[in-house]
Amino acid sequence: MYHLYISVMVITGLDLSAQNKTITGTVRDAVTLQPVISNSISLLGSTRGTTGNSDGKFILAIPSYIAPSGRIAVSSLGYASDTIQISSSKNHFDILLRPMAGALGDVVVTGVSKATLIRENPVPVSVVSTKKIEQSAENNIIDVFAKNVPGLNAVKTGPNISKPFIRGLGYNRVLTLYDGVRQEGQQWGDEHGLEVDAFNIEKGEVIKGPSSLIYGSDAMAGVVSLLPAMPQHTDKKVRGKYFSEHQTNNGLYGNGLRLTYGGSSWSMALRGSYRIAKNYTNSIDGRVYNTGFRETNASASIKHINDKGSSVLNFTIYDNLQGVPDGSRDSLTRKFTKQIFEGNADDVTNRPVVNQQELNSYKLAFCINTSNTIDYTQIIIIN
Repeated sequence: MYHLYISVMVITGLDLSAQNKTITGTVRDAVTLQPVISNSISLLGSTRGTTGNSDGKFILAIPSYIAPSGRIAVSSLGYASDTIQISSSKNHFDILLRPMAGALGDVVVTGVSKATLIRENPVPVSVVSTKKIEQSAENNIIDVFAKNVPGLNAVKTGPNISKPFIRGLGYNRVLTLYDGVRQEGQQWGDEHGLEVDAFNIEKGEVIKGPSSLIYGSDAMAGVVSLLPAMPQHTDKKVRGKYFSEHQTNNGLYGNGLRLTYGGSSWSMALRGSYRIAKNYTNSIDGRVYNTGFRETNASASIKHINDKGSSVLNFTIYDNLQGVPDGSRDSLTRKFTKQIFEGNADDVTNRPVVNQQELNSYKLAFCINTSNTIDYTQIIIIN
């Protein structure tokens, strides 16, 4: 019985080994003799098949009842398909595929400039470049845009407060964006301007016309989009840019500094500015009392880019001390007077006259503080 059991196992093993035939092969380009990757090998008359590796090599198991007379089909994208007769005495095949001219159609990539897209856009979009911003001597960024964009006006309620108006509509009918983030401070009241550092803006775009479908109800008249300066270079070098301005009408002095660093994955920007102005002058009143301002700003941006997307962290501080003129005058000399008491103790008709030294001073008599802090993270994921 023991010998019979061994004989049955040997016969069974021989029978199982005879059921399948394993063939191997390499698929190459008939012209260059380079391996053809992503080739497909299928056994005709059955559902068996396999694919080649990065070296063009494949392995395929074939049932014994097909092996003597079977054929395999070899195909790959961009090559003419071929069939190979299986031989019982051969287990390895070197297959050459002939390239097919015109197997893949030409891929045409068409690019248009941003200026072309703007011309084709039914909603008028005006771009304010870096050069235009740096060449405009204005008190704030809205005044700069109003000077360079037809159809955009600035309504001023103070020496450094300007609100954007597009075709007669302003406040919560004009949406203002800073790097894509809504800035709603200028919508609150007459004494609230746009809380953005002018030295920090590299360029901007103004959409004139209803844009509520894209931006929401605040964009009924249009959108003013402000884009801060970010490094465009990736050479891992620190670059700096210094700004300075002076205006004679109100004695304004402004200084700003921008430092940027750009690498392949990380980019950073550090910015700061300080602006101070005294009372401005007009042709009728001379120096107008308490129209000076003092503005201090700082901001930082960090951006990280990888294969999956990008993340941006922005932090800004905007601090603006703004003089508030009330226009009170002496009834006889018509010179400006100043308030020194509060409430019922204040008598407008008996206020003291402002002397010339106070009119020429950078000191703010009484003021309001317009400040804003932004700290947000913007994450863009690319699938």
